[in-house]
Amino acid sequence: MYFNYLLLLCLLSFSYGVKIFSSLSDIASGSTYIRDKRSVVLEQKKRWRFPLRYYIDKGVNRSVVEEALRRFEKHTCLKFKKIRHLTTTKQVLHFQKFHVCGTFIGNYFGEKAQMLGVDSYCNQCVGAMQYLIGYTLGMVNQQSRCDRDKYVNVYMENVLETDVIGFKKYGKTEAENYNIGYDFGSIFQYGTKEFSKNGNFTVFPKIPLYRYMMGQRIGFSFNDYKLLNMHYCRKKMDRSAGRRLKCRNSGYPNPIKRGVCVCPNGFTGRECNRIETDINKCKKTRYLARPKRQTLKLQGKKNCTFIIEAPKGRRVHLTVLRAVTHKERPCLQDSGLEIKHYKDKGSTGLCVCGMFKDFDLDSDDNKVMVIYKGTSKSDLITLKYRSFYKR
Repeated sequence: MYFNYLLLLCLLSFSYGVKIFSSLSDIASGSTYIRDKRSVVLEQKKRWRFPLRYYIDKGVNRSVVEEALRRFEKHTCLKFKKIRHLTTTKQVLHFQKFHVCGTFIGNYFGEKAQMLGVDSYCNQCVGAMQYLIGYTLGMVNQQSRCDRDKYVNVYMENVLETDVIGFKKYGKTEAENYNIGYDFGSIFQYGTKEFSKNGNFTVFPKIPLYRYMMGQRIGFSFNDYKLLNMHYCRKKMDRSAGRRLKCRNSGYPNPIKRGVCVCPNGFTGRECNRIETDINKCKKTRYLARPKRQTLKLQGKKNCTFIIEAPKGRRVHLTVLRAVTHKERPCLQDSGLEIKHYKDKGSTGLCVCGMFKDFDLDSDDNKVMVIYKGTSKSDLITLKYRSFYKR
């Protein structure tokens, strides 16, 4: 019940920004918070060593901190160790009550304790606490990726002067994304008006419907955890894979359970080679796209996942004529309709919750995955699809 309340708080407060400290003066005065955004910071004072110690000050919600850390331990190889007495001469995550929620990117102090400032919001929202810890581990926001211009427009003229660096695009040598795709469902994706000085957009998606997903603070996405594992757990992933395991469909070797893959939403099986669906209520899991348009309809309370596939060398054009599902903001995975049209099937697909009609999507490759989560008799989707050749 307690964490249900916290989940509601996180939903009501989506797009809440976590501050990034750029210098010691940020802690001293709290007057300037410049953000330094990358995928995983390559230049850090020292690499974190695990199990990583942590210390929680009085006034900081221990349950929220420990639930956030538990999520990391569940989904990555990272381990954390609670200490009773604070030491400033060893690597320690120091959770401290502060007037803003903020921290430094990556390991800023080397072999010393590093402050994670916790305000009233982060003190109650597990997702926001994960966001804070993620920054400390070196993770940063989506809109500063080197490939961001393919996915979003950034409007610097609307950004608060103290937050300009937060929207800077970094080069490939400054950040490492391990060939993981852009993810609008990432906890590190800003909302469309985040840090705006005038109420206008600071970042907006090239495909406008993605705006309803941006800014979620519920928790890490599949690709958020994957990025952490690729950065910190590569050796354990290689041992898990051995010589035979081949993860498909953007899955990756499980660093904490040998011989199996971690699969993105919609896929299952030891190597993520099967589609996860309710086979009793759903007709098929694969449809072949041809040059002539075909129609597909689903209605009612059911969970159906399927792939629309074009011949190699061609792509899929999808038209959603109508979609009616439960309305949610932000629209999250497993809520309504999700369409994975980008090549990286680990990236959160376009999620739509509510009533939508007449929108088009093209696939990056020859496959589109559609995940329908109907929660009532009135829920439905009607779509048309065809293959096409794109040079």
